[in-house]
Amino acid sequence: MTRFLIEGAPPLAPGTYPYAQIRFVSPDFFRTMGIALLKGRTFTQGDIDSTTGFFIVNQAFAQRYLSSRDPLGANILIGVLSPNPSKIPVVGVVANTRDLGIDSDPEPEIYLPGFGLQAVLLVRSTLEPDSLATVIRSAVLAADPAQPVYHVEAISEVLSDSVARQRMTATLLGAFALLTLVLAAIGIFGVLS
Repeated sequence: MTRFLIEGAPPLAPGTYPYAQIRFVSPDFFRTMGIALLKGRTFTQGDIDSTTGFFIVNQAFAQRYLSSRDPLGANILIGVLSPNPSKIPVVGVVANTRDLGIDSDPEPEIYLPGFGLQAVLLVRSTLEPDSLATVIRSAVLAADPAQPVYHVEAISEVLSDSVARQRMTATLLGAFALLTLVLAAIGIFGVLS
């Protein structure tokens, strides 16, 4: 999470600055994840190598904080509690994702080019995930033997895990409903007999 201000917006009290999720992504992240570009452009390798920053925001961010203007070219001030906040322009708007769970509304997100503290490798392939995991591990270890590779899983597993709680609740509810139906049928049979 990061706090920010929009350049040209009315001043706010320090405790009321808006906030957004911040994500560091590579140039092909949006294509790999199938996230649609709605306006502007995505990142290039030059953006990662550049010292000047650029932002891509999601649709929720654009609607909540930039609805009164064109989001492209709007400047976002980051580090608002420091004496010299960084002014970074928006170069693109992408579709919303549900990073915090499929049952929660999309939150405002800011995407930065580059890599954060933990690098996550995303691979899009038509191969089976189990056979691909060995190839990915070998490729990463060949590039950097000191780089740990762990928690390799398919996106279908991630989605399945994200709905596990709801699935368990539905299963229990169904089991109790079936038990109630059986007990009711036994009761009706007993009364009719």
